[in-house]
Amino acid sequence: MKLYLAIIFVLVVILFTGFSTSQDSDYSTVEDICANYSADSLEFLRLWSLYVDLDNRNQHDSAVIICKQIISLGDSLEMCKSDSSVYEKYAKAYGGIGWNLMMLQHLDEARVYQQKSLDLLTERFGPYHIRITEVLNGIATNYKERGDYAAANKYYFKSLHVMSKIFKEKHHYIGNNFYNIAHTYHASGDYDQALNYFRKAIVVHKEVAPDRLSIAEEYGTMALIMTKMGKYSEGLIVIDDADDYNENIANNSNFKPLIHYFKALIALEAGYPSKALPIIQETIEMPFSTQSEVGYNKGSFYQLLAQVYTALHRSVDARSALMEAISFYDNYHGPAHRNAIECFILAGKSYAEDHLYEQGIFQIQAALRLVMPEFDKNQLDKNPECFHFRNNSVILDLLKVKAELWNEKYNHSCQKYDLEISLETYESALVFIQKCRTTFQWETSKLHWQGIVASLLEDGMLTACRVYELSHDLKDLESALAFCEEKKSILLYSGVRLHDMQITYGIPDDLLECGRSIRYELDRYEREIDRRNRSGESMNYIQDLVALQLQWKTRQDSLLEIYRKNYPAYYAANFEAARPSFNNIQSKLANDETMLSYSLTGHEIFLFIIDKDSVYMRRTEIDSNFIKDISKFRALISSKPKQFEGIAQLQIDSFVSLNHRLYETLFRPASSLLRGANLIIVPEDVLHFIPFQILIEEYPDSGSYHFRRFDYLVRQYSFRYEHSALLFSLPSDRRNRAKYSYLGMAPSYNTKMDFERRPYQSDIQDQETWPSELKFAELKSNDIEVCQLQEVFEGSVFLGAEATKAKFVTNVPDYRVIHLAMHSYIEDRDPLRSGFIFSHNENQPLDSCFLYAYELYNMNLSAELAILSSCNSGIGKIQKGEGVMSLCRAFKYAGCPNIMMSLWSINDHSAKDVVIAYSNYLQRGYGKAQALQMAQNNFLETADEAYTHPYYWAAFVLVGDNLAVNINDGMNKWIIAAIVFLVLGCGYYIRTRHKRS
Repeated sequence: MKLYLAIIFVLVVILFTGFSTSQDSDYSTVEDICANYSADSLEFLRLWSLYVDLDNRNQHDSAVIICKQIISLGDSLEMCKSDSSVYEKYAKAYGGIGWNLMMLQHLDEARVYQQKSLDLLTERFGPYHIRITEVLNGIATNYKERGDYAAANKYYFKSLHVMSKIFKEKHHYIGNNFYNIAHTYHASGDYDQALNYFRKAIVVHKEVAPDRLSIAEEYGTMALIMTKMGKYSEGLIVIDDADDYNENIANNSNFKPLIHYFKALIALEAGYPSKALPIIQETIEMPFSTQSEVGYNKGSFYQLLAQVYTALHRSVDARSALMEAISFYDNYHGPAHRNAIECFILAGKSYAEDHLYEQGIFQIQAALRLVMPEFDKNQLDKNPECFHFRNNSVILDLLKVKAELWNEKYNHSCQKYDLEISLETYESALVFIQKCRTTFQWETSKLHWQGIVASLLEDGMLTACRVYELSHDLKDLESALAFCEEKKSILLYSGVRLHDMQITYGIPDDLLECGRSIRYELDRYEREIDRRNRSGESMNYIQDLVALQLQWKTRQDSLLEIYRKNYPAYYAANFEAARPSFNNIQSKLANDETMLSYSLTGHEIFLFIIDKDSVYMRRTEIDSNFIKDISKFRALISSKPKQFEGIAQLQIDSFVSLNHRLYETLFRPASSLLRGANLIIVPEDVLHFIPFQILIEEYPDSGSYHFRRFDYLVRQYSFRYEHSALLFSLPSDRRNRAKYSYLGMAPSYNTKMDFERRPYQSDIQDQETWPSELKFAELKSNDIEVCQLQEVFEGSVFLGAEATKAKFVTNVPDYRVIHLAMHSYIEDRDPLRSGFIFSHNENQPLDSCFLYAYELYNMNLSAELAILSSCNSGIGKIQKGEGVMSLCRAFKYAGCPNIMMSLWSINDHSAKDVVIAYSNYLQRGYGKAQALQMAQNNFLETADEAYTHPYYWAAFVLVGDNLAVNINDGMNKWIIAAIVFLVLGCGYYIRTRHKRS
């Protein structure tokens, strides 16, 4: 009986899955099949047919079990080695396990099986095989589920590359990949690219499958994106185009309900739920001719109906619709599908609107149980343990909503316990955020993740502060600081920490060089792919670049495995979550130092004040004018002052008024708590652009307005800055590996730069003030500045035409103090392409004079101090959740702990005076921050009246420590050596005389 069943299954496989044997065999009868296949082989094929059926019916658990049986049987089958078709199914069984585990939200385990499937298929069939594209798409979907959209699109592009080699003409698989890429861009918030790839998908699908249902989805999602971009009318036009296309060409009965669905969704997104309601109600009643689509789409329709009811405050109707949606999703994709989880979230929020908080929280717990079956959903106040977390962004959504519901419950009940559980839930979310970030492959993924989680971190900080105000327990305040610091340069912290550990743990230079080379190549391909995508170049060439980039990523993974096995402490630093503690911070503070760490929310500024023995928190309300005041104040101090008397008086009046308002908001809450005259500022967001040292404590009398005589804070305090308290708390016992003391670079700019010859057309030409052919203004004082510092530090200088990028790159790793007196520029759209401008030789490519930020990121500096005497070296694009992407950040990442940078376009002459004075105070043994304080005060006292405006002297700030620079370290070594030699010589002489006597 079993044999007959096996024969029937084989026939089914042949007829419906296209099964074929090796090319030189042609079995046409049941007898032939039975004669040439063993009982195990027939069982293998029966299992495969059973798996296909289970997979089609979304029976994920059963499908995984059957695939494992297929693999177990395949391991012992000789036919797996000889028959390509059987081997293909054996390899695909690994992918089948991966796919179904992914549907069950077991993403990490799924990724292992997907990689195994990819390896087996590549080993047997080479890199260009149709089944490889399926596995690559599965891996991409896995990353998309994690929220790692950059990695997802890398694999979608890889799949596209393979398809382009297989299909010489357009094929619906290629259209599907465009569709997947577009959806990933949509999820990441890159709407322009999403629209671009949806259009590509529509072009392909119209040509090869004009009645394909996905065309309706592509049109509809494009319209939705346009609505999100504020282009409501344009979105409706696109929907009408889709309707016309179906009427005239596609003639697919399933188009109409989907088009109506998107019309309702667009109306809801545009803020018209009453318009959306009759549309979606009508849509639900429309029939689907393709039964396989009914479950998924009906679930989506009921989910949208629930959202419309929620917007109309009909919560009971909303929950009823959600239960219908969950039922459809359960039947179509299984209970743990992302859309089903979203329904549980909506249900939880709906209960909360009716003040039924426990029922709402139970919905979230039930969803967590679906994603993590080992979690107990019945204990509402319990959260998953960190070792239970899977790398799945759905978990973050659930923890966030659960914390919000406990917060709302506290607002209603005023029970401290409810707020404490909310904080515990936010703490669990913080652990999950840290776990996810360490698994992301690319820096772009990590930066995007930081932007996504920034609002959750802010809510966590607010909740921790509320708990602290009730408990007065410092551990709650420390928790607030942890949330605050998690959204301040956490990626920079990781990079600097790894750099320091490379030194501390003695990893061989060849491995470090290998790592730097790999990072450089990955960054290079990342930029080139992005540039060619934006310029609309050939897709085939872009796909080739993506394939090459993935090869470098594979090398990086192999290198990390070497680190993990041979240098576990170093490897652990790449995955170990960081958390600031008051003890660590206080242990690094001097007795006369105070740290002020700021966090901006929508309506308040939170200020953490930490000195050697005490910790305080202050919160100050701000109104909608605060950010405007910052912008106006920055415009005043960063612009060259007007000399006309009427305008000058108006400027000074505005300066005093804005300055004192900012002092009252930012500094007054801490002024009575300061311990000593040395301050460390940890700013956030726009506060990075304000030098605190120019704030005025006392409002001056109107008759005594004068820039020289104002009571600036710099007269009382030295200021230094840090990107985050975590960076401040890093160990400072770095070995001094520099061979030489000082490297100064002062280029000349006497040649025109032809921008047609530069490699990146978008780098500079897009800036309105820079024409296609450009001659930079000559700097009249930069060579004087560099030569003066050479006398102080006794090092090397390169002046004029000798100050080239090539000489900088060759020499910079060996110097303790780096001084760049030159032009620089900021590229906000792509901060990695900001850079410094060295001397240019007309006979060389333009790229030879630009030192890009991405090149600095890949350097390994020994410098103790970098003096960046160039325009805007401390500003750049503000990356939500990470901070300012400046040239200073690039130096910090490369291993230089102390940077003197500028916050605006500096004046050549006054910058020279401040920098020279700074070096003189360093030579006299003052700490770095105190030396800058004294240099700026000295400038205020001695400069001509016309130069006392802050524009001329206040641009420079210090990021780093307040230790003295060991100016004569090299000379001291020679002196010590000479003394030792002299003592030994004297001893030898005395001993010789003694023997003779």
